[in-house]
Amino acid sequence: MQAVPLFDLQDHCASLREAVVARLGAALDSQRFTLGTEVAELEQVFAALVGATHAIGCASGTDALPSHSARARGA
Repeated sequence: MQAVPLFDLQDHCASLREAVVARLGAALDSQRFTLGTEVAELEQVFAALVGATHAIGCASGTDALPSHSARARGA
C-alpha cells in the first residue's frame, strides 16, 4: 500500500523562519506574553488584515467565548 504524502510546509516556512524566530525571541525576552507591545501590534495588524476596527487575541476559542457572548448582549 502506498502512503499518501502529507502537505509539506517546510519550503514555504523557510522564507519566514528568520522573521518568526526574531519576533518570538523578542516576545520571550520581554516576558510580556499578555498585554505586551508584540500582542498589541499583532492585534492591530490582524484587524487591518481582516478589515476590522479591532481584534482581540485570545489563548483559545474557549477564552474567546465570554467576550463574544458579551458582545452579543450589547456590552
